[in-house]
Amino acid sequence: MSDYHYEPLNTSEPHIRLIKFDHSPSDIISIHLIKAPLHDRAAFEALSYTWGNTNERTPIKIGNQILTITPNLYSFLTRLRQDETANGYTATYWADQICINQKDIPERNSQVALMASIYRESRRTLVWLGEAEGGDRVALQEIDRLGFTKGDALHLILPRAVDVIEGYLGGASPGLAGDMPGREEAESGLLSLMNRTW
Repeated sequence: MSDYHYEPLNTSEPHIRLIKFDHSPSDIISIHLIKAPLHDRAAFEALSYTWGNTNERTPIKIGNQILTITPNLYSFLTRLRQDETANGYTATYWADQICINQKDIPERNSQVALMASIYRESRRTLVWLGEAEGGDRVALQEIDRLGFTKGDALHLILPRAVDVIEGYLGGASPGLAGDMPGREEAESGLLSLMNRTW
């Protein structure tokens, strides 16, 4: 298979590429890209993640061509594809590493300038902190218990969440911390989660 060849985007108005899974019965992730006007209110979910080591590459299929991406994004896409398959739905995604032709500097510059608008126009932003580790489940349960839900806008809850969690970990919020069962595990999980690269 040959390397993926990007078709140019329409430059008369802001356009983006969006990802759809092909759901072919294959071990390798297979997608197709859709071009869409940015302000067309296309229902898509923006992906937020760290690239990780850019020297390590994992192949995905776009049609009958290959594009290589970083292992961290590959893990994110694998989880999304599993969720779609298990729950019987399909979604459309935007991820900078795939949706922007990284080798075309003028396109990359113009798309990077649109990134704030892309995240704003998305239906929601999905954040990938990596594969689950030991205390993550307890940490997420504790964050949920503290009143931060999946429906809250990230830019609104993060400053409040950091204050509450720092107070919780420092013991400055006795109503939240107390001597609850599993406190040590919750503290460890929260610290681990908050120290993730993102």
